[in-house]
Amino acid sequence: INVIKQKALQFSENSLHRCLMDMDNEALERAVELMGNADRIMLCGNGSAGGIVQAGVGLLMSMGFNAFVVSDGLLQLRTAATLGKKDVLIVISYDGQAKSSADSVMLARQGGAAVILITSMRESLMGRYADCILYTPARTGGNAMNITATALCQLGVLQVLMLCTVTKYYDRFVKRSKQQLALSDLDRYELRQKELRIAKMRQVEES
Repeated sequence: INVIKQKALQFSENSLHRCLMDMDNEALERAVELMGNADRIMLCGNGSAGGIVQAGVGLLMSMGFNAFVVSDGLLQLRTAATLGKKDVLIVISYDGQAKSSADSVMLARQGGAAVILITSMRESLMGRYADCILYTPARTGGNAMNITATALCQLGVLQVLMLCTVTKYYDRFVKRSKQQLALSDLDRYELRQKELRIAKMRQVEES
């Protein structure tokens, strides 16, 4: 079992390292500029990328970005059609060909929104319409770790993009990120209830 764990860890580490170190810095700087000046940031992805999009929105919101995702296919298209010149659409697609995501790209571009594509394919339909493209490593045939490694790389690219943007536009995000992080306390209701029960028990004992 330890051998399998070591091989899985090594494969994931190598994939993520190759992904981040080979990232095009010019494309990254362009994406940072777009995100730093965006009013709204919409993320979309299908299949395994759908889970990465959900996690990515949580990361971005925690740092003060006005980011969101729409899971329903039709609502996704309708929302993409509302994006304008100060908005950004981030699309995650392994091959850059997923229909609903590609349709969202077309609609967003029609409204004047910028498009950031995270993909593994150098040639793709969505790549023709993206303002900048950040690549993840292509999968190697026959490896059971392929999909997991791709997901880690996609999330890693999002995290680097977020950190670079917050660093460059720190004054713009510091207050909003503190507000968002403060909301995390609301997710501790069960703990607060426990503290309240303990406090009440002490009051009873003291009386």
